[in-house]
Amino acid sequence: MKYFAIILFAILIPLVCNAQVELNPNKTNIQTPPIVPCNPNTFWAVHYNPTGGFTTNISEFTLINSIITNNGIVATGCPGMSLAYANYNLLNGNGGTFYSIDYIQNQQLYMYNGVNWTPFGPASPGIHHAFAGYENKIYLSGYWNNTSNQKYIYSFDGTLFDTIFTTPTNFSLASSSITVDNNFNIWMILGPDPLNTPTTILLKIDTLGNLINQYPLSIQSQFAPITSGALFIMNNTLYIGFGPLQPNFPNTLMPFNIIGDSLVMGTPIPFSFPDVYDIKSCNQGTLTSISEVPESLKDLSVYPNPAQDQFMLHLPYRTSSNATIQIYNLQGEVVKSFKASDASPINCSSWPRGIYFVSLVEEGKARVTRKVVVI
Repeated sequence: MKYFAIILFAILIPLVCNAQVELNPNKTNIQTPPIVPCNPNTFWAVHYNPTGGFTTNISEFTLINSIITNNGIVATGCPGMSLAYANYNLLNGNGGTFYSIDYIQNQQLYMYNGVNWTPFGPASPGIHHAFAGYENKIYLSGYWNNTSNQKYIYSFDGTLFDTIFTTPTNFSLASSSITVDNNFNIWMILGPDPLNTPTTILLKIDTLGNLINQYPLSIQSQFAPITSGALFIMNNTLYIGFGPLQPNFPNTLMPFNIIGDSLVMGTPIPFSFPDVYDIKSCNQGTLTSISEVPESLKDLSVYPNPAQDQFMLHLPYRTSSNATIQIYNLQGEVVKSFKASDASPINCSSWPRGIYFVSLVEEGKARVTRKVVVI
């Protein structure tokens, strides 16, 4: 009986192994646990490491119900300021992990093995500053801050680089960020070169470089050397990270949804973590057009609240062009009144501390009123 069990075991093991190989014809059926787990509602930010020379750290954050929680540093010594996460390990076929590129010195790609960053593959064919990944591919954008060269999007499978898209001359990925959704669509923010130029268009292409759609941004993404307009998709929502130089919504994550044919801005989410260069998620989902307006886009919101020197307003979807904003104090006196379309940051630094009420007025009636506390 013992010998029969040994023979049966010897027969079954090859069959099981062969079955696993059959399940993995495209090398995307992961057979091992990920080096970096892909948790729901999680994103990562690359930020400056003040003690590590020209290296960066990676911190993990959780975003639930518009509240961001910092889970701490999960990787150190990142060789570049751009980040990608791919569900499939391009070096040895294991589970998902981080990737980065040393675009300052030699354009070498690096993979995170859980402890260190390991170089792999040939050096990339160009100067790359934006980086994204999904499943078994990495995507790179080339030639930023250079008005004499066309800009490229490359795909990389661990061995070969393939040019899939070329932007017009004198254009760059001014936000220095691209991302990929679960359908392998590549999203990027375009704006005129050179560096520090506000960007104006959100572009969507497929993996062959075919243009699928483009959307004018309802708010310009201001590139800055620190905290650039980082772009990522998580749970079917697109987010753009605005840095301290964004004039209307500094230090925020701005959610966007597609409603019909329009890119619609959601309610800003405070995100003031310092010195962030890039942000990525592994739980992208698909960014598709929705017909029903989410409740979060129907409301008037005040940010930040409480406010100290200034605050911003996020207007409900399809606010009338004739609408006005009226701000009252507790005595019912109008402190400030202006057209809703002119809702730039509201300076409250000289106002007495206390409670104020912000009303959105349409056709002579207050559509919605929100309270703001000035401290």
